[in-house]
Amino acid sequence: MAIDRTLLDRFIHHQCTPEETEQVSRLLQESPHLLDDYLQEMWEEEVTVQMPDKMAQAIAAHLQTGAGAVTPEVSRKRHWIGWAAAAAAAVLLFLCVGGWIFQQGRHTPPNNLLVVATAGKNYRLVLPDNSTVWLKANTRLEFDTIHFGKSSRTITLLNGEAFFDIQQDAAHPFVVVSGAVQTRVLGTAFSVRHTSTKEILVTVAAGKVAVDHHQQQLDVLLPGKQITVNQQTGHFSEQQVPVWLAAAWKESQLQLDNASFADLKTAMEIMYGVHLETTRDKVRRQTYNILMNRYMPPREVVHALGQLNRLAYKQLNDTTFLIY
Repeated sequence: MAIDRTLLDRFIHHQCTPEETEQVSRLLQESPHLLDDYLQEMWEEEVTVQMPDKMAQAIAAHLQTGAGAVTPEVSRKRHWIGWAAAAAAAVLLFLCVGGWIFQQGRHTPPNNLLVVATAGKNYRLVLPDNSTVWLKANTRLEFDTIHFGKSSRTITLLNGEAFFDIQQDAAHPFVVVSGAVQTRVLGTAFSVRHTSTKEILVTVAAGKVAVDHHQQQLDVLLPGKQITVNQQTGHFSEQQVPVWLAAAWKESQLQLDNASFADLKTAMEIMYGVHLETTRDKVRRQTYNILMNRYMPPREVVHALGQLNRLAYKQLNDTTFLIY
């Protein structure tokens, strides 16, 4: 079986129809060797520009970690034509086999890679500096493949929510741009939420970050601090939150220790999409210890809460439980 080179080129540049996109994705899933054929053709073309070391290492790392993916040698001595486009193609095709969409859109700057996490699933991305980004479903971000790591490490979060675990590098600050808000770090772990509303939400899990609005610093945040910024006005508010709140949406398990009822409610909503209600002050004042597994049925978790804390419960509807 072969795959049309022109169709793949159009797929990489986000020019396929929905039907063609589905066709290419299905072919790559059914026949991973097609990736090898396509990359071999691309990498054998005559070239004039050498691929930078960091990008070569990053592409090799991506290709080595994929199930069923090929691992072509990435040589620093060999010259590649349009290596940035080749990098985009390699990562695009590999990640499509693994469930990602990795595209260079027609409205994206030529050196930028646009990463799109598809609906219904969170994804993990390792950047050229070995920093790790987890994208929540329906999240988009992009970065410049040529200039990333030269003077700074800049990522643009176009929409959605992402959790960042950043490698320390004082000479190259890491910056997340989300609309008019910039989050600057040296080495830390934090999340940024950029939705269709006017607000940007930054939550720190470790280290510290500086949050700016139009290059003016608003505050420096420590672990457990959350800031909400109005993109238009720059007005912001801060609150103290559990450190696990920054990353709970991407975890399969969450351990609560001496959590308040308010934090328990938040954890249940994030992990299971269910709401807890109560009419008793005793329930609100109590603290809770429980290990939550995302794959347990919510009713079993609520039952365990009742057993551990000598509380009763009633299921009001598909998504709401009354604790008393």
